Amino acid sequence: MLNPYEIESLRGLLRSPTYSDLPLALQILDGFIHNDFPSVLIPDLLVIFHQCRNNQQRELLRAFFLKLNDDQLTKRVMKLEKDEAFEYNPERLTAKGLRRDIQKYTDSRSEMISFAQMLYAKYEKGLPLLLAELSVKEVVKLLEERIEGGVRLNLSKLELNYIPREICAFPDIQELDVSGNSLDNIPRFIGVFKKLKKLNLYNFSLRYIHKNIGKNMFKN
Repeated sequence: MLNPYEIESLRGLLRSPTYSDLPLALQILDGFIHNDFPSVLIPDLLVIFHQCRNNQQRELLRAFFLKLNDDQLTKRVMKLEKDEAFEYNPERLTAKGLRRDIQKYTDSRSEMISFAQMLYAKYEKGLPLLLAELSVKEVVKLLEERIEGGVRLNLSKLELNYIPREICAFPDIQELDVSGNSLDNIPRFIGVFKKLKKLNLYNFSLRYIHKNIGKNMFKN
């Protein structure tokens, strides 16, 4: 049985640029088809099958799916090939319909989350869904990856309708960018960031901001 570290390593191979390491990843997975196959990687394989336009890679995946001998999986692969309504195009993915679209191709919550994580990693789409489904610890880890230079937390253009409280895990940030989201207020907890010097609200329909927010930004 593969341990979590080994599964993440395989996921890294699967996500390699232009899927150049796909044959190697499938060769490794082939050894587990009849012995504790890591089903958590099925959504990753389905996403890659739909995304890649290399016929040789698609044939490798199609042959691999057949080896798994799973009727439900076969039906899902066929649906991916026939259903043109759901394209992994960044311009067509929206937070509002993402859950519905993902559920077309997944059979469980864990698969849905894995699928959403793939889309987020590829297109930075689906963060609202992940915020709702992941644990606090997992959300903090996700947000930590968006910190730039150790001082700037970039949450711009992520289709957020609220600022996640988990950002409080980073009290030393000096700049917070929440521009380009569907937000209408700045929560009170933003006031706890004593080192915050810049709050980017560009393209923001602001209705309410707490009086304590901005004290540090407007000091002389």
